[in-house]
Amino acid sequence: ILLHNKAANYADKEVNGLTEPKWIKESKYASSLTYKKLSQIPAKKFARKIIKKYELESSEQQQQLISYQKQCNTYSKHISKYLEAAFKVIVFGSVYLYGLGLIYYDGKWFWDQKWMWAQGEFQDPGTNKYFNLDIYYYLQIGYHGHRAIYQFFEHSRRDFWAMFIHHWVTVALLMGSKMVGKQQIGATVLLCNDNVDLLMPLAKLCQYNQYKTLEMIFTISFCILWIPLRLGVYFYKVIYSVLIDGYSELRPYWTHWLSLLGLTVIYSLQWFWTRYLLEMVWKKLFAGKGIVDVRSDDEGDDNKKRK
Repeated sequence: ILLHNKAANYADKEVNGLTEPKWIKESKYASSLTYKKLSQIPAKKFARKIIKKYELESSEQQQQLISYQKQCNTYSKHISKYLEAAFKVIVFGSVYLYGLGLIYYDGKWFWDQKWMWAQGEFQDPGTNKYFNLDIYYYLQIGYHGHRAIYQFFEHSRRDFWAMFIHHWVTVALLMGSKMVGKQQIGATVLLCNDNVDLLMPLAKLCQYNQYKTLEMIFTISFCILWIPLRLGVYFYKVIYSVLIDGYSELRPYWTHWLSLLGLTVIYSLQWFWTRYLLEMVWKKLFAGKGIVDVRSDDEGDDNKKRK
């Protein structure tokens, strides 16, 4: 409730409140022109097609309805974006901190790839009662499984298909590595990426709450860490490690080669998203625009309006 109230306050500021045309309540279409129903329809689709099914008394009412529906849709998106960022900070942040605790208590496999592969076909998930790879994997499968399904219900993004591939390849790799006892290399993949993933939702949440200094700190940290961790450390600890240190484990099994293909797909997507990162930095430094996640269509639109 507290988060939803904060999200509603943020949406109110961005939209300047919802202004329902007075005639709607007395209209025969009142039941189908509620905020809940109008907010779920894309504004462009409503203006082009759906508006035609309502027999309104004047073109003025038609324009008022189009404007109100767009307000509802935008208001709903702002609430969704706020709650999504808060969800990532709380839930993903908790999973990330658990991963750091895992490294602290039993993380030799993360720091020494040769030792990790020397264990043989089965990699020990750990013996600590509270920090072990079995628990970590259940948390990560739950989180990434949720993200894979939730993608179909969130606001539009320019990288929809890239995220679709990323989510489902990640889920497949998690489940596959769990079944064949390769959780240590799987956890290494997650930890190489998770160090960066928390920073963007933190920056967004600070932006939505007008904490400008913290927003700048988290965004700069995100930009600085992305390339060395996502492109450098990931390649060395995962791709290079699998091909060099783990080749004897990789060679006999076609399923392991399939897993390597999945890891390569994930790595290729990092380069794809680096383009968006550089675009965000360019817009901030040279075009004077605000810091936004440029993968999101409606965040980009919102930023244009504010300018």
